[in-house]
Amino acid sequence: MSSQGSEKGTSFLYHLRMKRRSVEDLKIDSGGKQGQKSPVAVAKALHLLAPHFFPLWDSKIARAYRCNYASNPAEKYVAFSKMMQAIAERARSYTNESVKPLLKMIDEYNFVNFSGWS
Repeated sequence: MSSQGSEKGTSFLYHLRMKRRSVEDLKIDSGGKQGQKSPVAVAKALHLLAPHFFPLWDSKIARAYRCNYASNPAEKYVAFSKMMQAIAERARSYTNESVKPLLKMIDEYNFVNFSGWS
């Protein structure tokens, strides 16, 4: 499934290539909410723009997937996104996406299991 046709509409990497974006284009500042542009806020903005491509995360979810964003947050988010897409591909045959998008189900799983309700 690596051909461009089968990739279209499902691949995070395809989306980045089509938009000609790179890790540098994500422009996520390191820690301390410098300029109020935290890795979590940037991920939320990207998710709003393309919810089927960009997963949500926070510090607890990032740590759970060994993507702590204290350093190189853009690279860590890309790595995290690739992991979520790989999980989605493996889970696709086990779920009915007509009920809810697969990435949304994974986001909910991550929130409940790693971030909690507090």
